[in-house]
Amino acid sequence: MSQDIELILGPIVGHVTHRSATIWAQTDKPAQGDSRIHCQVYLDSHGTQPVQGSPFLLETRETNGNTGVCDVPLPTPNRRYYYRLVQDGRNLHDPLYTFATMPEDNPDRLVF
Repeated sequence: MSQDIELILGPIVGHVTHRSATIWAQTDKPAQGDSRIHCQVYLDSHGTQPVQGSPFLLETRETNGNTGVCDVPLPTPNRRYYYRLVQDGRNLHDPLYTFATMPEDNPDRLVF
């Protein structure tokens, strides 16, 4: 039987490219085994059109301070996506959060 997981920090989007993103979170206890959480990623703001492969597993481990990441492959550059973390169909936060991928012709690094 799974234990209810609560978010301590996150979810936070990082390392966004033109075709991928990484989602990070910290939970109050390890989220693995029967207590796994998933990141659902959508093409629309209503959460009805999931991207291919969604939901993506996000496990947090005690050895990492109950933090974890999931790598999300995305189909389209320069597009807005919507996401949330869930456990056994229970939303861990509301509303849907959002991020956008980089344009395809954007350089991989910024120079100041």
